[in-house]
Amino acid sequence: MKAILNKVVVELIQEENVNEFGVALGKSESEKFSKGKVITAGEDAKGLKEGDVVWYDRHRASDITIKGKRYFAMDIFNIFVVEDFG
Repeated sequence: MKAILNKVVVELIQEENVNEFGVALGKSESEKFSKGKVITAGEDAKGLKEGDVVWYDRHRASDITIKGKRYFAMDIFNIFVVEDFG
């Protein structure tokens, strides 16, 4: 799979959301952003590379399934943060 132009494809990173008592909580529908790992970025998606961890507007991402695996495709403009661990 290869993204084109300014498109980016990410794989959702499931974060465990627990309260102070250790009870797992579901993701609220009101939460706007999701965390994902870049699988592929188009040639116009400057500043992104495969493996980057990003935060994106989940309401503007398109849910796609390729070979039984779920991904989210979007314009680079829907990515707001690139985590930097370096």
